[in-house]
Amino acid sequence: MFERGGKRPSHDTVVRPTVRSSAAIAWVGALCTLITVCLAPSLAAGQANLTISTMPPPAASPPTLPPPVTWNVIGLDSNDVTVGPNFFLVGARVCNIGNQTATNLVSNFVWDSTNTFINLSGASTLTASSLAAGACTDFYYNVVVTRTSSAYDTTRSFQITVTADGLGTVSTTTPRELYVEHLISQNRNSVLSFTCSPPSDTSCFTPAVGDTVTYISTSSTATNGYEQLEDFINFPNTAFQIVSTSVTYGTGGTNTKVYSDACGWNNDPTSPSYRSCSGTGKQGGTVVTTYVVKILSTGTYNVGELIYDFSGSSYHYNSDFGSTITITVSSPRTPTLTPTATPSNTPTSTPTSTPTSTPTPTDTPTATASATPDFGPGVVNGGPATRDAIRTTALVCSPPAGAGA
Repeated sequence: MFERGGKRPSHDTVVRPTVRSSAAIAWVGALCTLITVCLAPSLAAGQANLTISTMPPPAASPPTLPPPVTWNVIGLDSNDVTVGPNFFLVGARVCNIGNQTATNLVSNFVWDSTNTFINLSGASTLTASSLAAGACTDFYYNVVVTRTSSAYDTTRSFQITVTADGLGTVSTTTPRELYVEHLISQNRNSVLSFTCSPPSDTSCFTPAVGDTVTYISTSSTATNGYEQLEDFINFPNTAFQIVSTSVTYGTGGTNTKVYSDACGWNNDPTSPSYRSCSGTGKQGGTVVTTYVVKILSTGTYNVGELIYDFSGSSYHYNSDFGSTITITVSSPRTPTLTPTATPSNTPTSTPTSTPTSTPTPTDTPTATASATPDFGPGVVNGGPATRDAIRTTALVCSPPAGAGA
């Protein structure tokens, strides 16, 4: 600090620092604490991170990628295209490997080539409101093959994409395609039952929009199973959202997908070993599949089960295909209001005077008028007046659960 006239202070001059009030210092400290507690955790937090995969080549599937949930083989009856299956599920599993919830997921099915014999039926865009950190969800699309022999051995390339709020788009591996095979009807694959859970409950066949219901299908294959097996109910995705699946096999353990890839199927169309097993293994026998399904729209739907496989060098499906069960979906249920007790004032007796005869100098009695007491303000019908209760809520600023010190 210079003195007036530009002279420097002598060595004996004491330059005193500016003194701030203790109240101001305390206010600044409180503000810093508020910023640290409320903002620092959110600034340090991560974000959602989606991964997606469908039908990757077995040797190139890193552990972070979800497994394929459906097969790239579809088809028609090898002898008569007018019978047998032509409706197939094609899907992808999406997982959130980040540490924050992903919100407003949107998935799209995209064709990368043209083929008039292979088309979508139903929705080409599917959504999910959120996906928690560490969780996965499946998006299933419906593909239909035109019933013509010209469709045999034709293909159509595709990909499935997913995005969410604030995130980029992830896509399934490309190139990938659907291949129309010749399917042979065989009675070694068969449907045993299709029930609600528990089986004694039949309400899953008459659900309402918005319900989440559980279906259980039981089927059988060759005792030792097959290298490739897909066993599914042909739920249309406009009316039924498959939330989850869990499968147990008589041979081969368990699964969380309708598609069993027991031998390491190669579905890379650019590979010399395309549509063949890269290893060994089988799953099958008695197959019990549990579906958790959310109901989306009203209508009457006839659903059936397809069990098809690859074993030896050929492809087969259940000879009882075509048997269906009807599911009738009604409008959303009307919420049932739970009656609550309404407080009421309890009437009390009002004291009155009893008329009495009063002796007078004459023989004519006079009646004394009855009196109605005045209970004063704040009293209604002889009981205390009621007041509305007011609830207050404190707004507290605190770090998210799990935020470190």
